[in-house]
Amino acid sequence: MRHIDLRRNIFVFCLLLAMPLVQALSQNLRTTSNRPFLSIPAIEYPRVAKELNLRGVVKLLVTVAADGHVVRSEVMGGSPVFVPVVVEAISKSKWQPGPQQTKETIEVTFQPTKP
Repeated sequence: MRHIDLRRNIFVFCLLLAMPLVQALSQNLRTTSNRPFLSIPAIEYPRVAKELNLRGVVKLLVTVAADGHVVRSEVMGGSPVFVPVVVEAISKSKWQPGPQQTKETIEVTFQPTKP
């Protein structure tokens, strides 16, 4: 019986040691617009950012045509590691059609999170 308890305790101890090494990655996208997205591709967490456990924010000013496609994305600020993946995803996004071209502000936050 003691042998099983010892193995279980060692197993639990090893799990506790490994937990900080296992991380989930998350992105949070916010917009100040009343014009909703119809679709947006997944924004991938850059590999180098995963490896270095980096976090960051990217802020864009996006020009959206009346038909809902993105005409232009202007980087207002953000980490150079994250900017390319955000610009690429937003350029492929589709917005709800509107009466005219609009400018929308988007902020994407990248943050490694512990499970």
